[in-house]
Amino acid sequence: MMRKLITALLLLAGVSAAAQDPIFSQFYAMPLQVNPGFAGSAFAPRTGVAYRNQWSGFNNAYRTYAVFYEQSLDRLNSGIGFNLEGDNAGDGIYKTTRFSAVYAYRLNVTDNLALKLGVEAGMHQTNLNWDKLLFPDQIDPIGGPGGPTGELRPDATNNTQLDISSGLLILSENFISARRLNTSTPPAKAFCW
Repeated sequence: MMRKLITALLLLAGVSAAAQDPIFSQFYAMPLQVNPGFAGSAFAPRTGVAYRNQWSGFNNAYRTYAVFYEQSLDRLNSGIGFNLEGDNAGDGIYKTTRFSAVYAYRLNVTDNLALKLGVEAGMHQTNLNWDKLLFPDQIDPIGGPGGPTGELRPDATNNTQLDISSGLLILSENFISARRLNTSTPPAKAFCW
């Protein structure tokens, strides 16, 4: 009964999320995007690059790229890394760029159980290209799109904010479990197991 209760509580802990990060189909190829606790989990320094071109028939509808580097610091029982991600939606209408630095510490609980506590801090920038948007009042049924719009331009089309996350990895001979907790302002990431 206790296991069922703990499982239910853990599943409900990730119910709320303010936004969504781009996800790659081979997400374990980008471990720092999954959880900052993965920093330094490889035996040697590791780097990776990913690119996703979704719905390419719609004039570059979604293009996402990412690069990461991470390495273990054995003498400090830690790992460090960095993560750079970019997302280009609507052929450059809405762009998102995120850069973060990652630190993880490995805490050996027993000979067969360890915890990796990871912290990620960085900047998250979004940019809206207002001039590329097309509104209904700009569409002429005879002449096609064009002309000025009556829509009001927002005061700020560029937004930069602090993005802070933390993660926990439980390592054992029997299982590996990961959980990511975000304390950032929106856009926030969802919990991940």
